[in-house]
Amino acid sequence: MHIDLICVGQKMPSWVESGFSDYAKRLPSTCSLHLIEIPLRKRTKNADLARLQRKEGEQMLAAIAQGALVVALDEGGKAFSSIQLADQLAHWMLAYSKMAL
Repeated sequence: MHIDLICVGQKMPSWVESGFSDYAKRLPSTCSLHLIEIPLRKRTKNADLARLQRKEGEQMLAAIAQGALVVALDEGGKAFSSIQLADQLAHWMLAYSKMAL
C-alpha cells in the first residue's frame, strides 16, 4: 500500500523527520510511507488567515492520489490503540492500494 502523509509546512525540525522515519520503519514491508509537504503560505500582520488556510487546504486536496482512501488525522477524532490501528490498517490494505493521511 502506498501511503501519503500530506502536511502543511516545509523543512521540518529533526525530531519530526526522526519520528516520521521511525514510523515508516514500523509499517509492514508491503507499505511505503511518503511525506508530501505543502508550503506554508506567508503570514503577515494583515494577512487574511482564512483565505491562506483555504488555499493550503486546496493544495492538500490536490495532492491526494486518485482513488486513495482519505483519513483525516485529528486530535478530536477516534483514538486507536496500537493493536486496533494495526487491525484497521490490515483491513484498509485489503480494500485499497493507496491512502492519504
